[in-house]
Amino acid sequence: MRHALLKLLHRPIFFAVVLSFSLMPALRAQTPRSTPAPAGLPTVPVTLEERRAALVQVERDYWENLLKHSPELATLLGDGKWNDQLSVYTASAYNEALSREQAYLLQLAVIDPAGMTSEEAARLNALNQRFELDQKDAALKPWQTPVTAAASFVETYPVLATILPCATAKDYEDWNARLRALPEAIEQATEAMTIGIEEGRTPSRQVVERAIEEVSALTSHKPEESLLAAPLSTFPASVSDIDRERIRAQMLETIGKQVQPAYMRLEHFLKTSYLPAAGRGRVSDGTHEAQLLAAVLDLRDQAQKSLGARFSPAAFSNAVRREAMLSIPAFVERMDAWIRTQTAAR
Repeated sequence: MRHALLKLLHRPIFFAVVLSFSLMPALRAQTPRSTPAPAGLPTVPVTLEERRAALVQVERDYWENLLKHSPELATLLGDGKWNDQLSVYTASAYNEALSREQAYLLQLAVIDPAGMTSEEAARLNALNQRFELDQKDAALKPWQTPVTAAASFVETYPVLATILPCATAKDYEDWNARLRALPEAIEQATEAMTIGIEEGRTPSRQVVERAIEEVSALTSHKPEESLLAAPLSTFPASVSDIDRERIRAQMLETIGKQVQPAYMRLEHFLKTSYLPAAGRGRVSDGTHEAQLLAAVLDLRDQAQKSLGARFSPAAFSNAVRREAMLSIPAFVERMDAWIRTQTAAR
């Protein structure tokens, strides 16, 4: 009964984006200045200055919302506002993200590119394509496959633990807060995968077997040897001895008493339920946010190894933001080129 009720709530809600296009001529003809549009429709910017400002506003709103709802990505890019939070792996969170993007599509639909520079027009087009791709992919319900070849939530947190910028006691406390939230995130992902099984939507056997190996690595070691405890391997001088002992004790207790039992339950589910159901139906590579996070984790590691002491988190973050509207393959290609350019620079 619970899953039956959940399924009713898990259907994407699509706004009539085409309506905005059909109304654009009439809306633009209203006045020479931007004015409030009819209820439910965005304000129509008319002058070139207004249209440029509207484009920048959509970009800012989208980026802020992306980081807010993908806090791990925000951490990697130097925005620490959500350092103690995790992504939410539920259908409702995914559908809310779709709704936000549908609203952005409506706002973009009334921005006339006439008079804009080629760079501005390209940004407008990239945003439209980004959101339209997400709407099309919604039919595959990517929230049901948080474990894919392209992106797996199982991989995220051990990798993140090894590259976290911990400079203060609060940084360690934030990571411990994330560890405390992991059991709920694992439960959310397990719920999503369970519904994926029921609807005949699961990744390949090879993908599931790899996930089992990754989870086993997190359950087979003592808490102090866990990859999730990587931040404890070093402490900056700014963290006192008293704080170090407190942080160490709290983090190891969280891993041993909360996180590892949750991973053990996940391991059991993957072995007994998910693996036998593997390879059913057509699945996506996961949500765009999950794919982007996985790509950024890998690219940041590459950049740090290639650049060493010359690696600049701010420069990397700016490059990611500049290219993030592209498809994942195009994004990775551009970022690989950026890393090569930075490496070759003297």
